Amino acid sequence: MLRRQHEPAGYLLRHSMTLSEIPEEFARATHIPIAPPRMARLLSHMAKHDPDLDLIFQALSDPTRRGMLARIGPGAVPVSELARPTGMALPTILRHLSVLEAAQLIITEKQGRTRLCRARPDTLAATADWLADQRAQWEARTDRLETYVMTLMKDRQNGP
Repeated sequence: MLRRQHEPAGYLLRHSMTLSEIPEEFARATHIPIAPPRMARLLSHMAKHDPDLDLIFQALSDPTRRGMLARIGPGAVPVSELARPTGMALPTILRHLSVLEAAQLIITEKQGRTRLCRARPDTLAATADWLADQRAQWEARTDRLETYVMTLMKDRQNGP
């Protein structure tokens, strides 16, 4: 436990304290906001997000990688064929492919002297499912907001 200079007299702050453990008076005196329980649940949910989604969206954020993924299609495509339309050097293409492979969007395999890339549609399907869930949640929220606004407008029209 240590006492900091900006703390009001009589308050000690441990490094391991969470916001919910800080007394309200201390929070008011030091202007540290206390997260309401609903916000704490949201922050907790955000902390538990799927790290694979981060890799997937990072991989898909680059137009070159999206183009490569589109060219792969259902079959196996040689790396040289993926590199041809981009005009990029082979090491740059290999770096893009390693990002796609790390995100599990593609699988690469060597056949003789040729490296082939295959798409992994299961990863894209899982990402599409996640996006569909997010869309459903936000549509439900906007529907509730619309209902609330309509109620407010009716109350305003009817008068006090």
